[in-house]
Amino acid sequence: MKKLSIIIPVYNVEKYVAKCLNSIFEQFDDNYVEIVIVNDGSTDNSNKIVQETIEGKKGITYVLQENQGLSVARNVGLKYSSGTYVWFIDSDDYLSDGAISKVLSIIDNEDADVYAFQLNSVEEKTGKSCLLGSNHLLSQKYSGLEYFYQGGFTSAVQRFIIKKEILIINDLRFKSGIYHEDNEFIPRLYYYASSVMHFNFALYNYLLRDSGSITASFKIKRCVDLLEIANIMIDFSQKNMEKKYHNVYLSYALNQINYALDVLSKGSKKHKNEFLQIYSHYIRKQNIRLFLFNRCGYKKVIWSIIAIISPSLYLKLKSL
Repeated sequence: MKKLSIIIPVYNVEKYVAKCLNSIFEQFDDNYVEIVIVNDGSTDNSNKIVQETIEGKKGITYVLQENQGLSVARNVGLKYSSGTYVWFIDSDDYLSDGAISKVLSIIDNEDADVYAFQLNSVEEKTGKSCLLGSNHLLSQKYSGLEYFYQGGFTSAVQRFIIKKEILIINDLRFKSGIYHEDNEFIPRLYYYASSVMHFNFALYNYLLRDSGSITASFKIKRCVDLLEIANIMIDFSQKNMEKKYHNVYLSYALNQINYALDVLSKGSKKHKNEFLQIYSHYIRKQNIRLFLFNRCGYKKVIWSIIAIISPSLYLKLKSL
């Protein structure tokens, strides 16, 4: 069995995918690592570029499928993987030099269900970079729930190396058909992980694209999906866990609701009116219900109060 499976969904990334794959092949050892690439129905030259890049190389599984979305592509990659640990990588990002050897060394020396790292965020236009992560945490091992409680990462699954067994035993998969799937997946991962090893350095370069990525384009469905994630977290929090952890999930749900408003603030007046006409009452009701569970500092408390008073006022202030 391989120590590590690197799972790479590919969809219309002809500009980026060669750099992503080459950053892996430059440090790739097929005795310990395998690569699973899932082409999710790309309509550009991604397929051709992938085939040319992987030609003659060992330890690679290449899956072609009709477009079904990022979550399904990741889940399919997991199905085809055979490593003890899995690493989900986006095909427009790339690994730092020596990243794989560091991961293999950590696997050999630090047993944990999840390894968590900071990300190196890189602006496509300027090339400027900065670390994204919870650097207030000590580099040590936590239980999954305690890590969540202490303010561990809640976005970007690419920062995690995950023991595959945890995903299989608990039937933990990415929810299909939604944006922000990592926001739904990661809190559930923490619930099932008995241990998370935190590291205050980055191995992964996360590209902030000028256009084309989910975060670079507005869709009202993104806001609706964040409300769905909030509902999922509220329901999930009813599981048999200690009160302090139960409260963390409710606070997280509240954050997703108000994040939906943050995303909506970037939309048109028509989008805002349509969304608020349907969801304004729900947003006010849930902010009132979950207000006491807010654990995110006085600024977010103030924004939550504004959402209770008037979601439309929240949007106006956010748009200033």
